[in-house]
Amino acid sequence: MKNYNPEIDSLRAIAVISVILYHTQIVIFDNLLSKSGFIGVDIFIVISGFVITKLFFYKDFSYFKFLERRSRRLLPAFLVLIFATTIFSYFFLLPQHFVNLGQSIIANVFLISNFLFFYQTNYWEFSVLTKPLLHTWTLSLEVQFYIFICIIFLLFKKNITKTIIIFFFISMILLFFSEKINLNYNLRELSLNNYFLLFTRLWEFLTGSLVAIILNNKKYTKNFKVQNYFNNVGLIIILLSFLLIQTPKDYPNFLTVLPVLGTALILLTNNKHSSHIILNHSFLIHLGKMSYSLYLWHFPVLIFILYNSNFELNILEKTFSLLLIYFLSLGSYKFVEIPFFKKNILTRKKFFALSTLLMLATLLLGILIVNKTLNPKLASKYGQTINNFPHYNFLQAPKRNLLINRFTDSKKIKILICGDSHGYDLALALQSNQSLNQRYEIEFEMFMGCVDKNSLPVEKLKKTDYVLSSIQLGGKGYNTYDDIKKLNKIVTLDYSKKFVMVGATTEFQTDTDLLLNYLMINNLKKNDVIKNTNNINQFFYKNKKKNIENVNKNLIQIASDLNVTFLDKSHYICKESKKICYGVDSKANKNFFDYSHYTNHGAIFFGNIIANTNWLKLN
Repeated sequence: MKNYNPEIDSLRAIAVISVILYHTQIVIFDNLLSKSGFIGVDIFIVISGFVITKLFFYKDFSYFKFLERRSRRLLPAFLVLIFATTIFSYFFLLPQHFVNLGQSIIANVFLISNFLFFYQTNYWEFSVLTKPLLHTWTLSLEVQFYIFICIIFLLFKKNITKTIIIFFFISMILLFFSEKINLNYNLRELSLNNYFLLFTRLWEFLTGSLVAIILNNKKYTKNFKVQNYFNNVGLIIILLSFLLIQTPKDYPNFLTVLPVLGTALILLTNNKHSSHIILNHSFLIHLGKMSYSLYLWHFPVLIFILYNSNFELNILEKTFSLLLIYFLSLGSYKFVEIPFFKKNILTRKKFFALSTLLMLATLLLGILIVNKTLNPKLASKYGQTINNFPHYNFLQAPKRNLLINRFTDSKKIKILICGDSHGYDLALALQSNQSLNQRYEIEFEMFMGCVDKNSLPVEKLKKTDYVLSSIQLGGKGYNTYDDIKKLNKIVTLDYSKKFVMVGATTEFQTDTDLLLNYLMINNLKKNDVIKNTNNINQFFYKNKKKNIENVNKNLIQIASDLNVTFLDKSHYICKESKKICYGVDSKANKNFFDYSHYTNHGAIFFGNIIANTNWLKLN
């Protein structure tokens, strides 16, 4: 089994090419690979499961040797990447994105970057283009599998086949049923069926493990004629997966079986003397051998080029990116990977000593960045940009005052909004519009005061006609779905009033001010902003947080179950047909002062849209 199999390197090449073209958005055959290339990761995972598991069947296998070889394979190129990325990030990234980089570095040192990104972002969100180390989630995932497979062989070596099959089916069950297993935290519904996690990726690794177990069985190797068909069938299945799978919101899913099965069939062929026209192609084998470096370098290179191209690349920039990725990776392979892994230029003792020192230095680097002891070059530009646009009052929360005691004896429709700070925004928008004030009287109460029977706004509840629930949902124990249901009972049963559910407010991917980020990235001057209002609003649309859509889907279902009206704020904050969200108006006035709260002008702007579009439907 130690003999070299060129088809594995060709598979690696297919995997890394598809991932790179996906991230570069290279269009092939009507978006083939530009929409499905991410499944190259699945191919990598199956190969990894196969290659790692078969090591355990070697007669000279030892766990310490395994640790050394894996460390020599992964660490040197990875550490070079970390330090190089940090240097370039210092010159290119905005301050908050630089802090995020520091968090990524720390998470990578502890081999949990996949958990960090699981919490921070969605793989399909635009914000990933500000994270040059996002792709390292697969390295953490791989090392977590190493730990798992070592434990399994230590504890269950005599029954390894049965044990792996059991864990395979457990992971498959999680794949199909984990959507029901959700953790609510800080408005994020953290599903175990997540792109970044091992729970529903384990079966992919174990598919490779099962192939290794089968090939270790001498009875199987006698049926070589049957195996010859497998590589062709496997290639066809992989091609079908590229055709059928497109960027989803819930991947991995049932279709993931296709690339996994196709890869497994090619591995089962175990053709060490391949003459296959594709799988034995010299260029594919060449790319496969350097696939690790290609994978490591492609994402940060693309991020830095995208960062300086308004996040859109023309064909020349894409071509330049691909060439730069190739030559950087070639250098990494020849001068880092080969010396440390294949030539063992350092003794075991020196290698582990140097690795430990560099990992500690990497950890310190991450801490300095997160604590803002080390700041990027653009940090000074922040203050300059803020001073150049004094009317925007960047990084300052404006004074916003709601009118109180609005309920009178008039015949106007009375609306009580029970909400959080985002409900306050809605009330401010409604009160700011003259035509709405002619029809409605708007009052506001904090949401938890509306559901706590000891602090109920009794007089307001008696006078109001409608109660609107408007919260972001705070997670377990605070502003929850159950609290909304509780408020509905209080309003409808105790006070016989009409209850309306308002969706969560659209949020944007920024820890400071998204408009400020746009101005800095594009180096806009004051006179240029009004010419770029549509581009700014498109930028806001691209930076929408995807998890809010999932929250609103749940709220819509609850509204349906309760048989109450649901109002979606995104209908007035964004315009789906034009792919814009109104970060600014046509005169470049600013509508948000942070990730989602309205400025005073924003409240007026959105109040006008609410009135003009008849958004406030209270039937």
